[in-house]
Amino acid sequence: MAQLRAEEWLSAVPPPYPLQSPQVNGQNGVTNGDNNLEGKELYGKVLEVYCISLLPRNEEWDFAKEFIQLSAYLSPQKKQVLPLLMIAHEELPQ
Repeated sequence: MAQLRAEEWLSAVPPPYPLQSPQVNGQNGVTNGDNNLEGKELYGKVLEVYCISLLPRNEEWDFAKEFIQLSAYLSPQKKQVLPLLMIAHEELPQ
């Protein structure tokens, strides 16, 4: 249920510009979503929960790893850390 809700939210809310986009630095006033820092942080947190907690809970490890690596909305640092957090989360007692 939680995975479905997160997927519905991620598909319904226009994401902020990818990190590599010049719009991130405010060089272009046109946005495809919330371009403020708070909106980016919220979107990033939902992506993190989706990848670290929800997908692995449903045994979708490979999809979660691929999703992380292909996401234009996660920084290179997050792309390195999130798979490690997934492993740590898997090892926690349920």
